[in-house]
Amino acid sequence: MKTSRFRASTRLLAGASLLGFLASACVTEDVDPVLGGGASGDGGASTSSAGAGGNTGGNANGGGGGTASGVQNDPAFGVGTDCPLVTAALITDFTYAGAASSDAGAADGGAADSGAALPVASATGVTFGDFVSTLSGGTFQYPGAGAYPVTSDVTMSNWHLSGTIGDYSGFGLFLTGCNVVNASAFDGISFTVRGNVELMSSLAFSVGTSENDISHLWLNSQPTPPSPLAVPNSGTCIPANNQYDGTCGSPSYTVPVTPTETTITVAWAQLSGGRPRASVDPAKLTSIVWIFPPPPGAGTATPVPYEADVVIDDLRFVDLP
Repeated sequence: MKTSRFRASTRLLAGASLLGFLASACVTEDVDPVLGGGASGDGGASTSSAGAGGNTGGNANGGGGGTASGVQNDPAFGVGTDCPLVTAALITDFTYAGAASSDAGAADGGAADSGAALPVASATGVTFGDFVSTLSGGTFQYPGAGAYPVTSDVTMSNWHLSGTIGDYSGFGLFLTGCNVVNASAFDGISFTVRGNVELMSSLAFSVGTSENDISHLWLNSQPTPPSPLAVPNSGTCIPANNQYDGTCGSPSYTVPVTPTETTITVAWAQLSGGRPRASVDPAKLTSIVWIFPPPPGAGTATPVPYEADVVIDDLRFVDLP
């Protein structure tokens, strides 16, 4: 019997690559963020690390991007709240808690339930951790409404995502009480997957990191800032022009999806294509996201939708031989 325990902007998913966030060049003194640093795209900002292909970004230290040169040395730049040290491999096995108000927590990343008040169980998602001393959070999917919603169901004690994909769409984990995960004690992540994705028969699996996430200071300094304003994050990436230009990007890995349940093991080194850092720093993880292939015409009034039906289970950190 199982015991169970990151929201991405749909506008940031215009392509199979997954974007995060590029730091600007340093200045020698702490100064307030400079308004500007490029247009904000359409004004809808996000702290997500998923996004569109575009510029390759600056150098390995994040230099060369953007005009908001004061942001990097602002005291609030790159605000990271460390999550509890990861000591248990299992993140969640998606066990449905039924009508219970919490689950035991022991099997999904932490000690037995501390007695803290936890979210009420839901048929559409699960939580993980004990919300006190262990890595804790829950599940999300997007879009959740509109013409092409992604439906989430956990009543079979796995994570079943389905829908007609007609927009930028995906699903992932959110964190509670922290925004930086140190998983350097492990070599990667594994999960099982089965189902059908009519377009490309695959998903993009993305892991966000602080170096590749867009700074909340940059997002909030735009002519049309997000509403509500982006919350403080550990992101240190500053886009060269706008948040969709490809300057910032999260490393990703292509996951094949077939009707046969398959265990997918992704080593940190297999996640690639991030910007400005191509690879993953497992000591600075910020998100775990799966992305459906964008349909032709995504983001327009005339997309060419397709059907998807995917089941994910047994998400865990792994040690490799």
